Amino acid sequence: MRNGICECGCGQLTTIATKTYSRLGQVKGQPLRFVHNHHRPTLKHGCGCRTGATAEYVAFKAARQRCNNPNIRHWKYYGGRGIKFLFTSFDAFFAELGPKPTPQHSVDRIDNDGNYEPGNVKWSTNSEQQMNKRRKQMLCTA
Repeated sequence: MRNGICECGCGQLTTIATKTYSRLGQVKGQPLRFVHNHHRPTLKHGCGCRTGATAEYVAFKAARQRCNNPNIRHWKYYGGRGIKFLFTSFDAFFAELGPKPTPQHSVDRIDNDGNYEPGNVKWSTNSEQQMNKRRKQMLCTA
């Protein structure tokens, strides 16, 4: 390290944080890329930005959380009603869906009652997803 510059775990040069910004994940005296996990091999799908996450990886994590984490706000509509996330890795997820076509697209299940699994997921716009949602059941009060 010299003049506030050091080498990241990936071999690239990076700077040292001069102040602590907890909102940004920066700690005074720590290399910026180490703080943001840039050097970790698990982020090989990252976009090179500080968060290290592509839109596709964010969609992967969000779908997995909706199915597996009961503390997530919308879990009751996914994991709570039996929807499972069956992709074993991000590689399998990305191989099935490919890159996100536009920022307006998000992950959609073809069969709304089916799992997140190969053959049942696609990128859809909000209007496409609105046509593929569960219908509210009317209560009969006779």
